[in-house]
Amino acid sequence: MSELVLGGSRAGAAIVDWWGPITLWTAAVLLVAGLVDVLAARRVRASFRILLYGAVLVRVALPVGWNTPFGILSRSGAAQAARGSAHGAFQLAAGGMSERPVLWQVAFALTWLAGVMVLSALVWRAHRRLARELRSAQPARASVSALAAPHPVLEHPSVGPLALGILRPRIVLPASIATGDRPLAGAVAWILRHERAHLDRHDPLLLTVLQLVLVLVWPVAPVVLAVWRIRRLIELACDERATRTASDVQRHEYGRILLAMTDLHLLAPRLSLAGPMHFASALRARIRALRAHRRWPAAAQAAAVVAAVGLTLACAGTRASSDEASKTPAPVFTGRPIDLDLKEAALPNVLRLLGEVGHVNIWIDDAVAGQNRRLTMRVLGQPWDAVLDQIAREQSLFLIRKGDGYFLSMKADQPPSSHYVGKRIDLDLNDVDVRVFMGVLAEAGGIRIEVADDVKGSVTLRLKDVPWDKALDLVLWTKGLSASRVGDVVRISRGN
Repeated sequence: MSELVLGGSRAGAAIVDWWGPITLWTAAVLLVAGLVDVLAARRVRASFRILLYGAVLVRVALPVGWNTPFGILSRSGAAQAARGSAHGAFQLAAGGMSERPVLWQVAFALTWLAGVMVLSALVWRAHRRLARELRSAQPARASVSALAAPHPVLEHPSVGPLALGILRPRIVLPASIATGDRPLAGAVAWILRHERAHLDRHDPLLLTVLQLVLVLVWPVAPVVLAVWRIRRLIELACDERATRTASDVQRHEYGRILLAMTDLHLLAPRLSLAGPMHFASALRARIRALRAHRRWPAAAQAAAVVAAVGLTLACAGTRASSDEASKTPAPVFTGRPIDLDLKEAALPNVLRLLGEVGHVNIWIDDAVAGQNRRLTMRVLGQPWDAVLDQIAREQSLFLIRKGDGYFLSMKADQPPSSHYVGKRIDLDLNDVDVRVFMGVLAEAGGIRIEVADDVKGSVTLRLKDVPWDKALDLVLWTKGLSASRVGDVVRISRGN
């Protein structure tokens, strides 16, 4: 149960880290898309303008800290948004260490999951309801079906007109239209052209994808607005396709049919989110769009929209400024995230915790260990190696990494580097006399170690699967000792 709660804490923190910045980025992309949409409405077809809002969905799929040469934010300005994806679940309190979940992060993760489950259930129920309604549908007359060939046409007492189905695409017409009853006598051909355009454009598949996106990222408001606009542009695109070769008189007739649909009170399927489109949806905008406009050539329309989308996405990211580019690249921290709340905590205890979290050995030299340093700090969701780096900087210490070990020292010289072949050992020592430590190494290596009288002090370390001769070298380095070997005897003395 504890692991489940800790996992929820990390998931909630990851969602928070992603949700905030991605909402701002998608809002910026949506604003640009809406502006271009309005400006291009008279010259660019709706089928092309749909791509403008597709940029919002693409930005959701891109990393939060997506790097691009044309980004509107510098990398330093977006550092917090681009930082790792999960907060940790460890907390160090004064006087001891404990694992404690951040409960609000758990709540956030559960809220997101609950929303996904509720929306999924609503979508499933709505589709099941529509499936039950369509069981009473019958094949339409041959003369009506011929107008939508090769797609089958069904007749239902009240549902429709609509096009649906990915694997089995079909068109559903209400009986009042399919039989040619007034006030829509003669309108069947126009309605079927519109619904057939949906199927020819594979709109049921597109709407299913939009439905999935909304379920998964429901709290991202710009995505919801982008999907809402895409659905209306889909209807406009099908109107354009249905009236592509129509005269002004025929366009007027098509608009009359749209207005007449409002008087029929037909049963539109109540599908949540992005379900099948009903013929009578978004009537006002569609009637306005029927007015003849002078469009650009198709190639120019496509080029303009692609350029707008590409430029928008290229700017919706971060870039390195010239000052940042000239500096040494910042270190990349990939360690397990951790939460720390310290008040006058002993430095060795904190380093011991970080070593346990990162499964590494962390050493401090004798000079640092003898200063009884204390730490007071608070960090949330930082990688443990970033915390170690922060401690080194705040304590004015040199942090040196060598192999699987980290060294905090008051001197900048490197630890020893050799090829070690000794027996591997595990040690977990706390304030053990250096002579006792040397005795342990002597037993592991099958040698004799003699320690000079002026060598004093204690050793605190944690080792796992490290050659004994490497452990000896590291202790010698951290304590400023030297060693000389004659046969099976190693003599330890103070260095010059």
